[in-house]
Amino acid sequence: MMHLSERPRLLVFADNRQDAAFQAGWMRDHARRFRLRALISQQIPKTGTSIGDIVHGLDGCSREGPRAVPGALPRGLAGGAV
Repeated sequence: MMHLSERPRLLVFADNRQDAAFQAGWMRDHARRFRLRALISQQIPKTGTSIGDIVHGLDGCSREGPRAVPGALPRGLAGGAV
């Protein structure tokens, strides 16, 4: 009969910090996507509009700076801020 100290062992390690960091990035990306979709929907009047008009409206919002569209646009696009 084998003694407990002689038996093969298995060590399992899970780093929840790595998973939490991945989830935080995932949530940030999805939140930005939802804010951008909301911003786009605000640019579309009930009567409809063209894609060019939507782009023009979004361009105007981004030129107002990051405070106009907090977190909706990536840092490099929000008013030229880096």
